[in-house]
Amino acid sequence: MFMVTVVGRLNYFMVDEKFMNIEMKYFNVYYYCNVVSNIIQYQTEEFLVNLSEFAHSYIESIPEKYQKESILILFCQWAAGNIIEEDMYEAVMEKIAYEMFYILFLNREFLLKFNEYMARTHGNEYLHVYTPKWVERAVFHRDRGKCAFCGRDLTSVYSIMEERGLHYDHIVTLEQGGINDISNLQLLCDKCNLNKSTNVRTSNVYQNWFDISDDKQ
Repeated sequence: MFMVTVVGRLNYFMVDEKFMNIEMKYFNVYYYCNVVSNIIQYQTEEFLVNLSEFAHSYIESIPEKYQKESILILFCQWAAGNIIEEDMYEAVMEKIAYEMFYILFLNREFLLKFNEYMARTHGNEYLHVYTPKWVERAVFHRDRGKCAFCGRDLTSVYSIMEERGLHYDHIVTLEQGGINDISNLQLLCDKCNLNKSTNVRTSNVYQNWFDISDDKQ
């Protein structure tokens, strides 16, 4: 089992034993995310052998519809148990896994590599299914209402009832073995969605919350 020893026992969270309120320190969670991201990117053999077992066990019972318990959440729960060499409360491990999910979900480049790996573990081709509103809201807000490729502002399109011109695109397409999971979606405009077609593609360009160079108040 691939492990990362944490220096300083339980120094990265505080636990109120009575109420089990957990205060995370983000720099530690970012460390775990970085470990997992590097393993996926550089194909660390020992970890990937175990990851393959996780992937196969998930694919055997993959849901047809979008689930709030995303495969990325299940992966983070599994990964936390594999990279942290500590005895912890179960609730603490779950909290770490959720925080890892929130961080990794923001990283489309990681999501592409993760979903590419998952696609290689099976030979299935899944069908398009209804995308729930909670999925659309999450992806829309993560990508800040802008096309992941060209940066076009799609917020005005989102306000139209039919939402034409706005696409929730599979990063790894279903034709390429991608799955219907929130971790495998990105926001695209009409033109970019058409150009992408069935290719596997995303971008690592992210929209700033505000223009730092703009002097307007």
